[in-house]
Amino acid sequence: MSFEESKRVALEWIKLVNDGNYDALRTFAAPSTNWWLSGLTSKASMAGDATYASRIDTLESFRTAFKSFELVTRDVVVEGNTVILENEVTAMSHDGRVYRNNAMVKLRIEEGKIKDIREYVDLLAVFEFMGASV
Repeated sequence: MSFEESKRVALEWIKLVNDGNYDALRTFAAPSTNWWLSGLTSKASMAGDATYASRIDTLESFRTAFKSFELVTRDVVVEGNTVILENEVTAMSHDGRVYRNNAMVKLRIEEGKIKDIREYVDLLAVFEFMGASV
């Protein structure tokens, strides 16, 4: 897979995330795709490994908490079939609270499908927004 094709798939995927197009997102990965999320599994049940399908379900549920949601990709680094996206998230809840976070997402792409995701995100920002203590 070419550099350009890997980048195209990654940017199309992040656009679908930003747009909240979950049906299309569900078709973007191989059935065996793993999505790892940074964090201590002893402190955050969402941390660690999960199937791509379950992460998309979680993302869809999480997004219902927001009136608006914007994901801006600040940088893209591509090497072969690996793409790293630096993203900034800004969202507003239905009650007017603002959520901000940053995430680095590493995608491994093969044959036009995402095969593996590693996401590094500030879970403390998530917990603070949710009003949860760690």
